[in-house]
Amino acid sequence: MTQPHEQPEPCAQCGHPFDPHALVTTADDPADGGIMLCPVPGCECFSTWGMEGMPTVRVPDRFEIASIREKIQSQEQD
Repeated sequence: MTQPHEQPEPCAQCGHPFDPHALVTTADDPADGGIMLCPVPGCECFSTWGMEGMPTVRVPDRFEIASIREKIQSQEQD
């Protein structure tokens, strides 16, 4: 968490503040990893993540990623 006087850590991919990026599980067990998406409308930032250095078990196709991104970005606007 950043302090009020500190600049938020930027995302290495898109440059937007890293903290609001959403971590989404893409398998039944969260330990199997998932994807990370930026909540800023129009941003296409995307990466995978896994627990304990392991790769994610299931990477969704681009259509599922677009659907997840749309939900995250619409929640951010509310």
